[in-house]
Amino acid sequence: MLTPFNPVGQGGFVTGPVAPARSQFKSTPATAQNEASPDQVSLDSKAPQSFPTPMLSYPLQHPPTLPQPANDNPAPAPAPADSGANLISTKNPLHVVGASSPFDVFTIDLNNPLVMLVPEQCGSLEYTEKLSHLNVRYPGLSVKLRNAEARAWIVSNASNENGGPRPNTQAVVNNPPWPNGRVGSSRERIQNKAAELAAAHPKLASNRAEDYDFQLAQDRAEDLFATISDLFPEKEFEGAQFATRAKTPQSLENKLAKRTAEDENFSLAHLTDSVGARIDCRSLKMLGDAASKLEKHFEGKIVAKDDYLSQPGALGYRALHYVVDLGDRMAEIQLSTHDLRATDLATHDTLYKPMFQVDEATAQKLQGSADRVMEAECFRCLCGYR
Repeated sequence: MLTPFNPVGQGGFVTGPVAPARSQFKSTPATAQNEASPDQVSLDSKAPQSFPTPMLSYPLQHPPTLPQPANDNPAPAPAPADSGANLISTKNPLHVVGASSPFDVFTIDLNNPLVMLVPEQCGSLEYTEKLSHLNVRYPGLSVKLRNAEARAWIVSNASNENGGPRPNTQAVVNNPPWPNGRVGSSRERIQNKAAELAAAHPKLASNRAEDYDFQLAQDRAEDLFATISDLFPEKEFEGAQFATRAKTPQSLENKLAKRTAEDENFSLAHLTDSVGARIDCRSLKMLGDAASKLEKHFEGKIVAKDDYLSQPGALGYRALHYVVDLGDRMAEIQLSTHDLRATDLATHDTLYKPMFQVDEATAQKLQGSADRVMEAECFRCLCGYR
């Protein structure tokens, strides 16, 4: 898990807003190389023809009508005259829209069955109210995490405890919508690329922070933002959010001090994240489409690829990471979904690199949040949600 991009700029230079935005920078996309490196395995993968039936494990009083598979768009909300259609209804915590309730309820979207959920009766939601301090750095994060957990609560079970069976996750990971081709050893390929960069750009052979050209890194971040804007037009990737940033001099200095203490040969050329991009999609299907476009655009320039969607990282972290060659540096591009992104931000600042203290019960809930949310994302994927 890497330092998340901060919408308010505290974690690095943000080239563009995190909200969906089109580039203001005019840039001709780089021409993709036709020949891959000799040690690079093909990244092509075929889209799955069919998925297993999605599973709901919560013991519902009345079985819900599941969204139809293979629907590339969210199902429309029921018309006002048919407000009870396709609603999940249970004895206590879930209520049909429009029904009277003394509780403070809110509406959630699970591929658009409309339901009313009572947070007080869902143990997996209560802890998000203790994370309101994170909203200062990430506006609205606690609400986003609560909504993500609500979807997970419905898909899994009432208690949603850590370590439970995740049949939908397993089904999707076995036949993912994202490209599942592999690249050779990431460590070895990064080392080799660093040697090439240091030879071609002598300043990159330095391990001194004062030799870092922040302005040039900002320029490369702007170029990458323009490229991503061109690759992911809003009409094709509706709801996708992305941002790029250049590592700040202070952050760079801290990283160099740490890495050179571990390896005296570490240099500026070894940095894979002096420029970075984050792409958050509204679904795993959209993420798969975005990853396929990225791999085609950067064909022959992909230095490393880490699939944390299939094999989660620390604290259940789920995302797809690419390290690409920009010519004078390496850059990292991370792809995730909005809900998985919420779990990443929350766990990063509380458990992974603690900036905020949380109680033990909240920490335990956070440790399993990505795992639970991934199960809900996979359920929506199996339903055809894009």
